Amino acid sequence: HNIHVACDPANSNAAVLDIVCQCKKLYPSVNLHVHEMLHGEVMRSVIEGKATIGLSYTEDHALARHQEYASDLNLVLQPIYSDELCVCCWPEHPYAKAKSISFNALSEEPVAVFEGFLQQGIIKQVNAYQDFSNICGFSSYENIKRAIVNKQMIAILPKLA
Repeated sequence: HNIHVACDPANSNAAVLDIVCQCKKLYPSVNLHVHEMLHGEVMRSVIEGKATIGLSYTEDHALARHQEYASDLNLVLQPIYSDELCVCCWPEHPYAKAKSISFNALSEEPVAVFEGFLQQGIIKQVNAYQDFSNICGFSSYENIKRAIVNKQMIAILPKLA
């Protein structure tokens, strides 16, 4: 009756609360333990038997490769939702009303991102030729949100976060 869920912070913010609430309604006697960890640790936690379920992210182009890897380990990898990266800023910022923002414009701003995106190279892959020396990686979504609210940085975040 104990289920350990390993998840990265993006999924912790986006999906875990809904999953936990639905599970508790359907299975009230099940004890859920949610463990937030870096993206790269989620699958390892499931493989090592420390977690029953892992929630993490992958890019669309890598999904088939990850599903094959999971299958080789007798695991099931199932997409449960998709998301997109967005620029987040305070309401008075010039970008707040913009329909789109160029990477050149972003290179002139202090930008906060989740450090897992930097580790995975997601931001660099989007525009490999752009100099993003002004990006600051954070391990906490709460600190990123605080930087936006305090009007110190803009951020690139998953929309659901």
